Amino acid sequence: FYKLFPGDQIYVMCTDDLSNPVTANGSLRRVAAFIGLEDFDFSETVSKGKFNTALKKGYSKATAWDHEAEAAHPAISPAFKQRLDELYGPFNERLFELMGRRCPWGAAA
Repeated sequence: FYKLFPGDQIYVMCTDDLSNPVTANGSLRRVAAFIGLEDFDFSETVSKGKFNTALKKGYSKATAWDHEAEAAHPAISPAFKQRLDELYGPFNERLFELMGRRCPWGAAA
């Protein structure tokens, strides 16, 4: 994308910022400001839950914030996580450098 657009026209965010009711409102406000929209408080919308979570309910239905927390996710072994960090670490570091901040899933996070 950086070959097609100047860096000041690209906004990258961690999906974790939208997956948490505490940070989602601020994240949405930053995206809106970045694309030139008037300031808007997304608190009421965010309080309803997540929308279009994994394309399960469509854009008009909210999924409760704690729904995914209740679902069991298989754990990965520490060795496999280390291997993933080794494989994707250099790419993640470059992304974090471009973003000017880290995402919580980075190896050194």
